[in-house]
Amino acid sequence: MFKLQEQLRMQNQELALKNADLDAFASMVAHDLKTPLNAIIGLTEVLLKIYPEGLSNKQLECINLMAQSGEKMTDIINALLLLATISKQDICLQPLDMAHIFAQVQTRLALMLAQSGGELIVPERWPLALGYAQWVEEVWANYVSNALKYGGHPPRVTIKTELRHQEVVFWVEDNGPGLSEESQAQLFKPFSRLSRDKRSKIQGHGLGLSIVKRIVQKLGGEVGVESQEGMGSRFYFSLPRADNL
Repeated sequence: MFKLQEQLRMQNQELALKNADLDAFASMVAHDLKTPLNAIIGLTEVLLKIYPEGLSNKQLECINLMAQSGEKMTDIINALLLLATISKQDICLQPLDMAHIFAQVQTRLALMLAQSGGELIVPERWPLALGYAQWVEEVWANYVSNALKYGGHPPRVTIKTELRHQEVVFWVEDNGPGLSEESQAQLFKPFSRLSRDKRSKIQGHGLGLSIVKRIVQKLGGEVGVESQEGMGSRFYFSLPRADNL
């Protein structure tokens, strides 16, 4: 029994070291890519501002595609940097003004919501939870943007909260097609994109939900999903209750 426990401890230690090496590598690569990518984006902006009248429609189209691709690459790099730094960053849990945090998310996603013609239903009152505001905003942004992307036509996204003994659970419900058990098992894994994503025109890098999981676990909570095919999905995350202090 002792030998088995020792083997398990060694395996966990080895896995932790490999994860640390992977995070360091991702951070290094992301930093190295950021400088030349910023130069490319800057040059495309210069071309569009200074020479718009001297360029043909085809040239303008190509430059706009370059700019859009640069922005997508920037999103991927920022996601990699966030994923790599979460486990290393020391934070202090603070009571969250969740109404303000979610208002920030609504501002970020206002264009997406308008373009989708969707509806976002938000609680009138928010229970008090502990966390780190900047990271919790990223959790909400990932969950809500996914609900808008993969919800019904138009999407209807409902935010709910649930007070439990030592935690607050936050739910994001959508009216989409739902997920199979096989698909649910792949969620929250880095670089995992479901078959629905690959078949659709929706762009993504497969890092969003893995970032959500790492953030929430760092804050002392859990993540998960409840879904049935044809019945929509309910994604959730939990945080410690602030009124337990």
